[in-house]
Amino acid sequence: MSRIYETDMGIEIIADTRADLTGAAAVSIHYRPPTGAAGQWAGTVHETTKVRYVTAAPLMAGRWYFQAGVTNLGGWTGRGRTFSRTIYPVFS
Repeated sequence: MSRIYETDMGIEIIADTRADLTGAAAVSIHYRPPTGAAGQWAGTVHETTKVRYVTAAPLMAGRWYFQAGVTNLGGWTGRGRTFSRTIYPVFS
């Protein structure tokens, strides 16, 4: 599947931190949708260095921005590099 459409559900959002996340107290995916109202989803550690979240509801069409969030990894809490994805309207 090369495009994500606004009616799609169960979309994997995966952010690779390139750091071993073993021992992190919590991980999350921070997001900013096209409306600009930022939020976050609780994530899971995936393949040691990645944060993964699977959407439970459709995402609105437009450009979304994402960052991994890491809490208390050896005393460090912060965010990973920003990446973006376009969610397309159906029939586009």
